[in-house]
Amino acid sequence: MSRYLIAGLGNIGLEYAHTRHNIGFDVADEFVAKHGGSFRSDRLADMATVKVKGREIL
Repeated sequence: MSRYLIAGLGNIGLEYAHTRHNIGFDVADEFVAKHGGSFRSDRLADMATVKVKGREIL
C-alpha cells in the first residue's frame, strides 16, 4: 500500500486563526474532514490518517 504525507503548516495562536498565515492548517482540516478522519495530538504535532482511493494519507 502506498503512503502519502500532506503537511499543513501554520502559526500557533488565535491571532493567526483563519488568516493567510494558517492556510496550511485550514487546508489540512478540510481535507481530513472531507475524508472522514479526525486529528490526534502528539508531542510536536496534530496528525490524522485517512484513506483515499486505497491510499493511506498521513
